[in-house]
Amino acid sequence: MVKNEYYYQADLVNLDRITVQFISDQTALLSAYQTGEVNVVTGLPDYVLDQYTEETGLFIWSMLTSKFILPNLSVAPLDDERVREAIALALNREEICSVIGSDYIASVNYVAEYMLSTISDEYFKDEQDPLFTEDEERAKELLAEAGYPDGEGFPTLTYKYPNSEKDSLMAQAIQAQLKSVLNIDIELVGEEDEVYAQEKKDGSYELIRHSWTADYNDPINFLNLYTSDSTSNYNGGRRRGL
Repeated sequence: MVKNEYYYQADLVNLDRITVQFISDQTALLSAYQTGEVNVVTGLPDYVLDQYTEETGLFIWSMLTSKFILPNLSVAPLDDERVREAIALALNREEICSVIGSDYIASVNYVAEYMLSTISDEYFKDEQDPLFTEDEERAKELLAEAGYPDGEGFPTLTYKYPNSEKDSLMAQAIQAQLKSVLNIDIELVGEEDEVYAQEKKDGSYELIRHSWTADYNDPINFLNLYTSDSTSNYNGGRRRGL
């Protein structure tokens, strides 16, 4: 990106150029910052909290981001609500976050934890009950009701995710928990960002890691994604008119 000399306040813009580098490996990313190859980095591993302070350039903020598993509603057995609910209830999000790092927090809410309400000074999540409560036993019951007692006869599902260190750790934790609780097998497929984004858009997946970061501090930024006519409705609901 280069400075626009025709901008009406161009004399107040102090940077002539910004060059963005895409470095997926977090160790390489931190090394690039330490050697001066890049001036600013984001998305660093959580252990930098022990190495840097505000005085040495560290800035911490709470992101309005949620990461979640997106099931393809057009693919069996994920077209069965009981199966989807069983997967949701079987996961222990605190354990998953402990594997990924201290810069993640567990949540059962779709709208980001730090999203403010538009009608009070509270967080949006605090104005309502949690969407659900994790419950391994209920998850097993639901899977059995769907015709797969103790995972018997359940097909191997593929879980796709961006090929990054943290997403890989998250995927492995999800795979292990679903095997332990529901006795179902999940095949992990890490993909380059371009491939991952296109397959999510095309609906070429069974389970896929999705995330959303709000553009502005209003819950509607999350809530309008899954209306039937939303162009960001990627999980088969729009195609099925749900």
